[in-house]
Amino acid sequence: MDKFRALRADEVECRVSQIDKKEGNWLSLLLYKDARCDQNILDETVGPMNWQRHHSRENANCVVSIWDNEKGIWVEKEDTGTESNTEAAKGLASDSFKRACFNWGIGRELYTAPTIFIRRIADSGQVNYDVKQVNGKIQPKADFYVADMEVQNGRITYLRLKNRKQSNKVVFTWGKPGTNLDQQELPLPEPEPAPPAPAAQQDTGPKPYTRKDDVQPEDQDTRTRAFELFKAKYPQAKFPARCFKWIFGTSKETTEEEWKIILDCVFRGDYVNNVAEWNAQLKKEKEAKA
Repeated sequence: MDKFRALRADEVECRVSQIDKKEGNWLSLLLYKDARCDQNILDETVGPMNWQRHHSRENANCVVSIWDNEKGIWVEKEDTGTESNTEAAKGLASDSFKRACFNWGIGRELYTAPTIFIRRIADSGQVNYDVKQVNGKIQPKADFYVADMEVQNGRITYLRLKNRKQSNKVVFTWGKPGTNLDQQELPLPEPEPAPPAPAAQQDTGPKPYTRKDDVQPEDQDTRTRAFELFKAKYPQAKFPARCFKWIFGTSKETTEEEWKIILDCVFRGDYVNNVAEWNAQLKKEKEAKA
């Protein structure tokens, strides 16, 4: 059975995941593929007559079947979806289909995408996007798109995004073009080592990383460093939503003490893969620091 190719840049879409609700000074983006992309790749790889789909549970589940010539059978993979905010039934069918295609490996590299955090005004002074008010809510006046993307061994190694409504300005770049994963690993920002403790207080155990200049909530490098270190140490882990909220958060949502806890957990490796355990860890850390 043929292997599905990686997605091209023009097949990947962007949508706003979060935005600063008060002034729109920052936002985060997610990458996704639409159902037509999956259909085109299935047609291209196995042929339009060699795959089929069917839904159950009122479109909540979708099964994508591909004909295996060697075995002489239909091979099925199934997944479930969620309703969209607009056309619920249609969105549910589309989402379950796309998720079933992820099971076949189509677009699975999107799960390796970096954190896409964009400030409205970059440090250089460049305006990355404008904002508008719609029904009392801040929304970006932007048309973000993936200009370049490179994938190796199922991982995104280079990504560049632009904004059509800002004369196609580059608003986000990650990785280096031509990165060869067989020869080198992706560059990750390394933390500066904490100053050594006095000889009388030396301890063989790991120490919390609490340098104040590395835990400022408004520091994008800190946010990126924390997230990249999580991904590097736990590439297959599913991050709790609360952890994502903290990493994307601003000073209004995340206290400096919470940033310290996040970085402490990163550098000590005290990561937990369960929300309840994560909350218990947070409580434990706060009590210890009280």
